This record gives sequence, C-alpha cells and structure tokens, in this order.
Amino acid sequence: MKELLENYIKCSDNYIASCHGAVYLDLDRGLVLNDEDPAKALDDAGKALRKAAKAQGVDMRELKEHLIMFISANTRRKSSNKAVAELNEGRVELRIQLLKTLLGIK
Repeated sequence: MKELLENYIKCSDNYIASCHGAVYLDLDRGLVLNDEDPAKALDDAGKALRKAAKAQGVDMRELKEHLIMFISANTRRKSSNKAVAELNEGRVELRIQLLKTLLGIK
C-alpha cells in the first residue's frame, strides 16, 4: 500500500508540473520527454490505490475526500504566489499523513 501511495504522490507531482508548463511531449520536434502521459499515469495510480484500499476495507468515500484534498493542496503548493505556496506545503504533508493513517501505513 505504501508503494501505491508513493507512486500516486509522484504521479500527482508530475501531472501538476505538466500543467504548469513542463512539457512532456513536443510534437513539433518529435521529442518525448516522459514515457507516459502524466494525466493517464495519475489516473492509473489512483485506480490502483483505490482498488487496493477497497480490498482492505477502507471507506471509499473518505478516501476519495482525502485524495481530493491532497490534490487541491498539492496544486496550490506549486502556486507562483509565495504565501499560498508556503501555506499549502504544510497542508500537503498533513494530507499525506492523513492518507497514510486512513490506509493503515506506518
């Protein structure tokens, strides 16, 4: 479960970076900078995490709420507004800890 959560966090960071201008595919030059579409990778990581959590009997509604709050804080952490970014840095860590607790990760 820990590996699935870590992969989800990594995919979230990659997706947000791609949304903030980090190019993963340059069709004009035919360059692929990452092997996989960040949106699809995040979706796949989320599905794998939810599937494993469901098998463990985790409340799926609560998990969904925590994932949404994590993504929201993680997105705002990349804000160009320094105050917003700093505030959400702590929120991201809190959301990760809450997800670990919910998923039974020590």
